[in-house]
Formats: sequence, C-alpha cells, structure tokens
Amino acid sequence: MVHLYLGDFLWENNNRYSVASLFLVTNQLVIHDQADYFNELIVVSLITLTGFSAFALVLEQFAFNFMLLRLWQFSAGFMALFWNKIEVQNLPKDKDEYKNVEYPVSKSDVFTVALSILGFCIFPNNIDVLWLRPAVTMATAFIIAAESSDSQILSSKLLAYIGGISYVLYLVHWPIIAIFQPYTVQNYVFVIVTTFLSSILLHQIFEEKYLKLDRKMLISFVIALFLGNCILQYSVRNQSFWDQVYPADIQATIEANKAQMPNSWSKEKNRFECSEERVDDPKVQELNFGYGGYGFYEETIWSHTALKFQKQEVELHRPDVLFILAKYPETLKGPVQENDGYVQQMNENLKFYEKFVKRIYILGAHPLYQVGLFDSLVQKVMSRPEALEGLHLNRKKADKEMKFVRKRLSMIECQKCKIFELGEVFIDGDKYLTHDPEGLVSYADNMCHISAAGLKLCDLVLKTIAQDVMNTV
Repeated sequence: MVHLYLGDFLWENNNRYSVASLFLVTNQLVIHDQADYFNELIVVSLITLTGFSAFALVLEQFAFNFMLLRLWQFSAGFMALFWNKIEVQNLPKDKDEYKNVEYPVSKSDVFTVALSILGFCIFPNNIDVLWLRPAVTMATAFIIAAESSDSQILSSKLLAYIGGISYVLYLVHWPIIAIFQPYTVQNYVFVIVTTFLSSILLHQIFEEKYLKLDRKMLISFVIALFLGNCILQYSVRNQSFWDQVYPADIQATIEANKAQMPNSWSKEKNRFECSEERVDDPKVQELNFGYGGYGFYEETIWSHTALKFQKQEVELHRPDVLFILAKYPETLKGPVQENDGYVQQMNENLKFYEKFVKRIYILGAHPLYQVGLFDSLVQKVMSRPEALEGLHLNRKKADKEMKFVRKRLSMIECQKCKIFELGEVFIDGDKYLTHDPEGLVSYADNMCHISAAGLKLCDLVLKTIAQDVMNTV
C-alpha cells in the first residue's frame, strides 16, 4: 500500500519501518508465559537499561526512527507486568496476613505521582526530550505496575480496549500519516479517525484470530508471511506494476531534486583524492562533523572525542586556512550566562587553533532546516503543491531561535577569526527560502545540510571568502 502511494525516495524508510510489523505475530512466539517471572524481569530490565543507554548516545533523529533503539520503551512495560506477576506470587495466602503487609510507599502514591507526570506533559514545556521521554515511559510503567483499581479513568472499558489495540495503532499510524500528510484541522481529524478504524478492523479480523493459534500453526503462519514479504519486495524492485507515472513537469522536478541526493559533497569529483594546482596555494582544512557539527566546543562524550581528534589533526597538519562549519545544538541556543562556559570553551579552542593556522573562518548562526526537508518537499510536489509555501522558514522565528548563538559568537576573542554568514542569501521578505520558488528544487537535504542548489546561491559569499584568503594568507 505504501509503495503505491509514496514516492520511491521514501520506500527505503518504509521498508525498514515495516520490519516492526513482524512483531505483530512473533510477539506471540517470543513472549509467552513461562512463569519464571524473576528471570524475565531481569532480562527486560537489562533490555530497558541498555536500550535506553544506546538510544541516548546515538544521534537523536536516527535513534528515534530506528525501531531496535526504541524497544526499551516496550520492555519497560514488561518490567511492570513481570513485577506484578512476582508480587502476586509472593502474596500471603492468608487474607488477614495480607492486610498487615506494609510498603514504604503506597501504590496509590506511586500512581498519583506517575499520573501527575503524564498530566504535566499535556502542557507546553521546554524539557529536553532526552529526559522527558524516559520520564513518560517509566511513569506509564509505574501506572501499569500500580494497577490502581480506585481510578475510574483507568478502569474504563474504553481505555482498556484502546490498550488492547495499541500495538496495531502503533503499526498503522505511520503509513496513514505518510500517505495523507495532515496539515489542516480537517486532515488531522480524518487521519485520527482512519487510524482508529483501521486498527479496530485489523484487531478484530487479524490480531484476535492469530492470538488463538497454537504454536505449530503460528510458526507456519510466520514463515508464510515472511515468504510473502520476500516475493512482494522482489516484485516492487523488478516489476513495472509498481512504477509511478507523473505529469512531465512534476517528473522533471522530482528528478532535479533526486539528482542532488544523498548530499552535496558526494557530487565532488575529487572528494576522495588530494589535488593541488599550485604549490604555493594555501592548504585548506575543513572541520565539519556532520550532525551536530562541532569544531570549537563540546557538550557530550561524542563531541569531546571529535573535538580532541580535530585538534590533533590541526596540530599535525597545520593548515593555512581553517573552516569551522557548525550546526549549533539546543544547549547553545539557551541564554548566555555570566562567565558562560561555552564562550570560554570557544575562546580556549580558538586560541589553540591560532597557534597553528593563519586564518580561521567560522560559519555564523545559519537557520536550522527541518529534518527530512527533501522528502517533505518532493512529496508535496507530487501530492499537495498548495502546501509548499509552508516549508519556508519564518524569518522572525528562525532569527529568534539563533539569538543567543549569535550573541555567543559576538563574544569570541580571536585575532585570526572571521565569522561569515550564508543565511542572508536565502532571505525573501519575511522568510528564509528552503527551496527554489520557481524550480521547486530543495536547498537542503534530509539531514539539514545545504544542497548543491543551495550552494549555488552562496557562490558570491564563498568567492568573497576565497578572495580574502588569497589577499591575507
């Protein structure tokens, strides 16, 4: 279904996502009651802890969209389940003795605190998702573990039914959102209703039925589904039935955008080999660490390692010119503190670089594009051209987001440094352009890097920098 409605540039993502659907059936095989709840609790606890650790350390956008790094949220629910099973097994058989059992913290207190955390999340907040996501997950697990029978909300048959179809909801919601792409109130209502109706239908005619199968039938069913999926994937890749046909102008726009992928630097002919036309030309080393782009500050163990490596490289190669191209994270967008730690880091690291280079160029606070911009643009070109205008960035909001980054950059103390801006070439009235309004070619890829088309707009700025290098180095 997804292959019929979405462009082929989105198929790879949906093929990975579809792996999750296997768990709809294999859950019945893998997760079965062995009554060894203590060992099962240990296993799912380790999955939760190690899974979240991996989730927190990997790049946020990749981790969120990679199913295996999200399993810790499922295993947290099983922690609550197995904890309840252990508790039931250990309950005194004598009812009078049970009444005398006392806990340091009552279940009702745990339930109230956990429910308060979930209620708090309804309101707008600026809490880092790295803290908020595990807090919500564990709060939900505590509510499951508490099994409060006093709560009229949680004893609701409607909520119990939604819980029963929750995994089907999880599997169904993304294909529906991807196909219909809600951007108005009416679209959102349609998507929500369609998601629930589809989930109910699949739950009634499919999920309830396979849950009643015995182990032998279930294994045969899984094998049949796997083979069917292999045949379908082969068909998608090799048969013309799945080919999508668009009007000539839309097809030309799609091809123009796809020609820029996966990123601008992959189009450079000499990317993997060194070349030098004149011996006396300055050596240029570029610092660009991809997502999060560090170069003269650190905030995580990964940025610390990257910064250490880059300082070693600069000291070893001693380039004449050093470019620092950074995407500034949320931490640098916060208010500047007295004796600001990030400003101190920047000055210390730039002072180190100044010992080995003649000139340092630092990219200023460039507006941050949305992740997946390329996919959104091409999909809207094909299905909703009237929504393309909404992809451009609101200039006022984008500048406000980078307000404190610019202030920190203005506090840099570096004699050999020069900050250059590329954002100005994308300004069109009250917005920053994210694509060519006429040719509809994206100015950024899916990971917020400027595309080849975007770099063409920057030619004048880059030529000015090149001339400055030749005149001063």
